[in-house]
Amino acid sequence: MRRHVFGNPWIWVLCIANFFVYTVRYSVLDWGPTLLNEAKGVKVSTAGWMMAAFEGSGLLGMLVAGWVTDRVFGGRGARTCLVWMLGCIGATVLLWRYPGRSVAVYTGILCLAGFFIYGPQALVGIHAANLATKRAAATAIGFTGLFGYASTVLSGVGLGMLTVEGQNLVLAGALITIALNSAFFALLDPLQDYLRKHSALARKLESREDPLAQLPWSTEERGTRRKSE
Repeated sequence: MRRHVFGNPWIWVLCIANFFVYTVRYSVLDWGPTLLNEAKGVKVSTAGWMMAAFEGSGLLGMLVAGWVTDRVFGGRGARTCLVWMLGCIGATVLLWRYPGRSVAVYTGILCLAGFFIYGPQALVGIHAANLATKRAAATAIGFTGLFGYASTVLSGVGLGMLTVEGQNLVLAGALITIALNSAFFALLDPLQDYLRKHSALARKLESREDPLAQLPWSTEERGTRRKSE
């Protein structure tokens, strides 16, 4: 358990990334209605329905992210997460800078944000399970989830301390958070490949004591193994 989860540097990278994913998600959920009401002139009751659309589009985002991971990126979830976080940057910029007052447009922007933020949320757990093997998969998922829900300290208490005039800081902070996440996901695969080739310690940390507990790194690798057998 110590080797595959707590001593695995890739799990820690995913934990930090998950912290920022949940920061964006809960920032929108907790403070979205307030932002829409006080800065965009949307009624509170209407803003509540708009947040429901944000959640609903997130379900579709998870499904599409999973399909793209398997069909396009060969099971490499970090690459899908990178694309989805870049899309989330675009949606956040639109929410921040759109000058109009159209409820339909703002609902569409929130749907885009939900679509792109919930995909990485689902894929982080899957990627953690692949890294930790079947023997420690549940512990790895729980560990990344711990960091995710710890983000409510920042998204809830931290943002709650800001005044109404600080709403632009909320969106600016969300953009910084998403950018950091994009950097984490962009570096994950290349850094793993480099360290596997040049670091004996990294190969030792990733070694599986039980061959039956090993999960494939990607669907391409799984297909290759089946052909060789």
